[in-house]
Amino acid sequence: MTLTQLLDAGALVSELTALNRDTAIRELTDALDAHGAISDPVAVAQQIIEREDIATTAIGGGIAIPHALTADLDHSAMAIGRSDGLSFGESEENAEAIRLVFMLVGPNTNPALHLQTLAKLSELACDGDVVDDLLAASPDEVAAILDEFEQTLS
Repeated sequence: MTLTQLLDAGALVSELTALNRDTAIRELTDALDAHGAISDPVAVAQQIIEREDIATTAIGGGIAIPHALTADLDHSAMAIGRSDGLSFGESEENAEAIRLVFMLVGPNTNPALHLQTLAKLSELACDGDVVDDLLAASPDEVAAILDEFEQTLS
């Protein structure tokens, strides 16, 4: 499954209003709910927040990839949120502000797809040009940027 296919089932929030991790996660789960990708945004948000409490998914470069596997889904979905900079709960004083959030949810019956998608997103996070393009893109341009990136992985 491609990143664009996952996003088609999810949502793009061009300007997150959240200032912190938990609120951003709730905003993105609400976006997935609004697009029919999940049916219980409160439960999904709570699962992701509990996973974040174990270890942050802020991976550097202003990017976070909060994620969770759940029994409540039969498919995977992704939401992308952009921000001017939000706190993602890092304990360090100089923690980097998060500008791009890729939130991934999937069924606990398909952890392989989940891990493959996380690997793609991690590679994407290492490509500063792609990250810059995603931050500057209009909502209509995001899918093309993701598709172009995935073609470089082949």
